[in-house]
Amino acid sequence: MKKSIYVITMLLITFLSCSSDDDSNEEQQVTYNVEISGKYVAQWCIDPITSKVTIEFLENGNVNSTINAEGSNDETETFLKDLSGNNIGVRLILTDYNPNNLQEGEGDAFNDLHFKVTNNQTQEVLVNEDIPTWLVHCGDIYYEVTILFNASTSELEHETLVN
Repeated sequence: MKKSIYVITMLLITFLSCSSDDDSNEEQQVTYNVEISGKYVAQWCIDPITSKVTIEFLENGNVNSTINAEGSNDETETFLKDLSGNNIGVRLILTDYNPNNLQEGEGDAFNDLHFKVTNNQTQEVLVNEDIPTWLVHCGDIYYEVTILFNASTSELEHETLVN
């Protein structure tokens, strides 16, 4: 009986030590602090009171979270989110965009875009760049921009949708 208890105890100790070793060998998920900033412009074509923009934070092609924001003319705002994955970024959309109003002279904008990505584990800044596009809702329309950073290749890309 003592021998059976001893064998069972040794097997349990061996099993528990093996499973804890497996846990320590797993790679930790790297997280990144993604920051997008821009300036509201509420008087491109007429003088609306506010400019509205929707910010979607993206992880590997999926929306992680959404922020609906608005601000007055020349107000700058920064939005932050911790994300993980190989392809991370943001999609900015003018909230009140309506292609039927293009000739109406109504307009708001979100411009002076700046994109920054920091590795949370090392605090290394991987991207810190102005984005050479802007969103404006009148005339020549740029109503949506997607900015993506590939953590595996360190490549930055952005796509602007134009009406």
